[in-house]
Amino acid sequence: MLQILNGRRSANIGVFICLKCCGVHRSLGTHISKVLSVTLDEWSDDEVDAMIEVGGNASANSIYEAYIPEGYTKPGPDANPEQRSKFIRSKYELQEFLKPSLRIV
Repeated sequence: MLQILNGRRSANIGVFICLKCCGVHRSLGTHISKVLSVTLDEWSDDEVDAMIEVGGNASANSIYEAYIPEGYTKPGPDANPEQRSKFIRSKYELQEFLKPSLRIV
């Protein structure tokens, strides 16, 4: 819980982000991931509703990671910055793990 309170959120994706990942999310641009502080930034009613609608990180991951290739290992908390960046960009910017019919690229 403390990690969430000290962490960040992506207002437009509707997920909580750890401090190790927020820099990569910021580099994607706000059109992909609008990073805000969980506690320091104001939450609009629409942002709260969006977070509820998404249903949490596990629910979002079931969509954004639906087509991770077999044998591909998702980086863990101790992954190096390069692994973390590659995965986040593949997941959100390139949408490589989305069901093909949902891709916007």
